[in-house]
Amino acid sequence: MDALPSRSAAFRSAVLVGFLAAVGCSSNSFTTDGGVDAASPFNGSWSCSGSTTYTFTTPKSSPLTETDPTTSLVLAITNGQPVTFTTLSGTYDKVGTDGGGCSVTYDTSGTTASLASNPPCPVTITVGATVYTFEISYLTGSATVSGKTLTATQADSFTGTVTKGGASEQLAGTITGSKTCTR
Repeated sequence: MDALPSRSAAFRSAVLVGFLAAVGCSSNSFTTDGGVDAASPFNGSWSCSGSTTYTFTTPKSSPLTETDPTTSLVLAITNGQPVTFTTLSGTYDKVGTDGGGCSVTYDTSGTTASLASNPPCPVTITVGATVYTFEISYLTGSATVSGKTLTATQADSFTGTVTKGGASEQLAGTITGSKTCTR
């Protein structure tokens, strides 16, 4: 297959559903439950940068590490309140079973956050005659606030297929990322 998934910008963008940027650091939307009675150390306007590494185990290829674009994140939650980030479908991709998007929730406690149990996210991307169909499983994630710095990491896995012109190839691998945010 001449269109390796690791080289497809659309594939990399959709895989970022898996790395919603460990407690955000993303321009995706978020929802919270409740008010802001007891302010969380995560509250504030953050400017975030980092990198994401895609490692394909099927087909086997060298890891691809990319510098993520700088993004902004604004949080206003109650201390200990979970934060949910949602990525919606775009023009060339369908995120979620019905295209309604996928969400990732982090539980917060004081200055730390950890990835909650989240269901896998099915994603379909169409780029010309090439169709990527895969599922992202959220494995681990954590974030810590120290003063004016938020650091976050997340690891996910994916499995699926890429189809072009009637030929299919299996996809599998991992996604790891890290972000550093400042306010």
